[in-house]
Amino acid sequence: METHNKNLLEWFKRHDIPINDIELLHRAFVHSSYAYEKPEENQSNERLEFLGDAVLDQVVSEYLFNNYPEAKEGEMTKYRAAVVCELTLADVAGKLGLQSFLLLGKGMQKTALKHSDALLADCMEALIGALYLDQGYAAVEKLLEQHIKYYVNLAVQGKLKPDYKTALQEYTQSQYHIVPDYQVVEERGPAHAREFVVEVSFNDIVWGIAEGNSKKEAEQHAAKEAWQKLHLEKKE
Repeated sequence: METHNKNLLEWFKRHDIPINDIELLHRAFVHSSYAYEKPEENQSNERLEFLGDAVLDQVVSEYLFNNYPEAKEGEMTKYRAAVVCELTLADVAGKLGLQSFLLLGKGMQKTALKHSDALLADCMEALIGALYLDQGYAAVEKLLEQHIKYYVNLAVQGKLKPDYKTALQEYTQSQYHIVPDYQVVEERGPAHAREFVVEVSFNDIVWGIAEGNSKKEAEQHAAKEAWQKLHLEKKE
């Protein structure tokens, strides 16, 4: 842990971000599978992820509100959904090099590649939450500023696709005036390495079924399967 924290301190220094509580920032990279295997790690990054998700929503919302005065509420909601999604967050995390700090349990390490986008996106949200608690809102804005501008501009230009769950919902609403229904059909594995199997359906037809380490991840994978089954990508 000492080496991990030392490397983290160097990373924050390179990004010109002062920090007060290195233990708090360290926790942002502790996956539940790692916390379960290491008694000294008394808490994972899940609570920080919850907070970071809310802070990120606010940062992106304010940026849209302040920089796109002509955009309507519905347009801003659509742009935000395209920016605040698993694929975009994973891309930002990869560019920042967060993958080298992520702490995973042995079992999760074996399937990390399969769940890499979800793991990185969750870690990115946890880092935002930790940085917000340690340094405040301005520090989060500073870390995300160039990335927000880049991805929001892509979204406004129609060059950034929303995540599959959002895309599928927009399709079903426009075509059938309904929203997809997601149901957890199976839960398996121990509490620290839970897997969820989710199916998505609409019009009384199951269009996708997939697994994930969280309900959110499983829903995204199921939506992707449904999107591909409907051949929607070929119609764009």
